[in-house]
Amino acid sequence: MKQILVATHGGMASGIKSSIEILTGLQDKLDVIDAYIDENDLKQGITKFIKQLEGTTGVILTDIIGGSVSQEVLLQVHDQKNIFVITGVNLPIVLSLVMNSETLSSESLKRLVDQAQLAVLQPAEGRLQIVGQNDDFFETKS
Repeated sequence: MKQILVATHGGMASGIKSSIEILTGLQDKLDVIDAYIDENDLKQGITKFIKQLEGTTGVILTDIIGGSVSQEVLLQVHDQKNIFVITGVNLPIVLSLVMNSETLSSESLKRLVDQAQLAVLQPAEGRLQIVGQNDDFFETKS
């Protein structure tokens, strides 16, 4: 049984799965839906994923919060307490999920999401410096 579904507009989901295969060989741990590129039905794909979970915990990752894919996912999982939805999918969060060995919970997912956030790298004195959330990367120094 697969506990992870990546559902995106276009071929992004399959691209993430391809990268997971190259990096880890764990692509069989996830399902993907590439919405709106062929006759495959988004609703049916989501329903199929939910049914195969059989009440166990699952995660659905979508690309754009408020986008049509996310909206359809939320419509279908509104009464499913066993399914978490994460928007703004990126490769680091999917890597973390497929390699995760602990039980999925809201706390563990929050930690994984926090670890998978974007970072701004700034060259500084011959090395790359990660600019934190409290630093103003765009502030001009006088």
